[in-house]
Formats: sequence, structure tokens, C-alpha cells
Amino acid sequence: MVSKCKEKVTLTCSIRPGATEFTETQAKAFYRQTESNFKGYSAVRMRPFEELTRRGSTTPIEYSMGWPPHYVSEGSTILYEKLHEATPHTMVSATNILDQFHTSRDGYQALMTLMKRTVPRLGQLPPLMEPTWPKGVSPTEYANKLQRFIVQQKTHGRRYTDFEIMATMAQRAMEHQEYYNAGSNKASQLVQMAAQYEDFKDAQLIDGDHPHLCLQRYWKLGIKSIGNNKST
Repeated sequence: MVSKCKEKVTLTCSIRPGATEFTETQAKAFYRQTESNFKGYSAVRMRPFEELTRRGSTTPIEYSMGWPPHYVSEGSTILYEKLHEATPHTMVSATNILDQFHTSRDGYQALMTLMKRTVPRLGQLPPLMEPTWPKGVSPTEYANKLQRFIVQQKTHGRRYTDFEIMATMAQRAMEHQEYYNAGSNKASQLVQMAAQYEDFKDAQLIDGDHPHLCLQRYWKLGIKSIGNNKST
């Protein structure tokens, strides 16, 4: 059954010629089409996309209910090989991820890593909130824009937690040279804090930490950077 699956299955999800990255929409379509291509071949089963969680796996629940380990391993290898065949060399990030699993040929883990890389809700930090933080806009101006967005979203029933707000601010800060180090350090802390939670909404900031205090630190760093530039 395994060899038949390997011979018969071809991933049919079309990837635009010359594409260099998966967009979130393309990644979702790629996953769903891959799952569809393997239907009818029990050697490779996949967890439905809607059931994926950031701490979970693409391996279906059935495999934990008595399936022989070697059978699961062979199916995972087939999935890896098909992913490798379907991914064009122009998609450098995707091929680099697949190369990480070249030795183990773990298709399930490779596919989950691809999804984490391109689907924000499955990543290490919450998806970025609007608005953007353009160059030349001070932390105070950005904070005001962000606050207006949060209030607006609240009227539509979407309430953001301090953790989600802080994660967006840290990632936006990394887009600015003068705030990059502070933003990167904060993002690393948040990744570690979020690792134990399945849902970002359950993640809690440490005592004494708050989005407004974080923006104040960025503002002070920006002023310091301006002063250093003037003195050179």
C-alpha cells in the first residue's frame, strides 16, 4: 500500500512560476490540496488544516491509536519526498526548511514547519496588528494610532490582550534600526513566554511589564540615537 501511494500520488497544487515565498493564502491552499491529493491512500494521512494548532502536528490523530510505527514512518518519508518534488528551487525559504529534514525525511514535521513559517496563527508570536509603524513616526505617534485601532476593533467585538499588543509593538520596533535591539530582545522574551500556551490569548506578561512602558523605552532609545547621530 505504501509503495502504491508513492507511485500514484502527485501533488497538484499549482505554485506560480518564479515564486519566491508562500503567502499565507497560498500556504493554506497548498496544505489543503496536499491533503486532498493523498485521500484514498491511507499510507499518508494528514490532520485537516482547520485542526492544526501552534503546538501540534500535521500527523493525524489516528496514528496515535495503534498504527505501526514503521508504517507511519514510511508514510512520513513519502510525504517528505512529494513536498520536495513540488517545491520549486526559487522558493529559497521553503527549500531551506525541507533541507533541515533531509536526514530524518520527516514529512509531517517539515510540513508543519512550513505552515508555522507562513501562517501567523501557527507561529511563535501572534499575527501583527494594524496599523504599521512607518519610518519617521515616533513611538508616541505610533502608540496613538495603535490605541485608536484597538478601540475601533473593540466596537466590533475583538479585544486584544496586552500580550498581543506587546508582541506587535516588539515586531514593529524591529523594523526600525534605532529600536531593533530592544524590539528583538522583547520578541525573544515573548516567544519563550508563549511557548507553554496553545492560545496566545492565554499568555500573560510578567509583573511590571506593560505595552505603554515598552513604548516609553523605545522613545528614549530613539532620542538617544538621534543625539548620537548629531554628535558624529
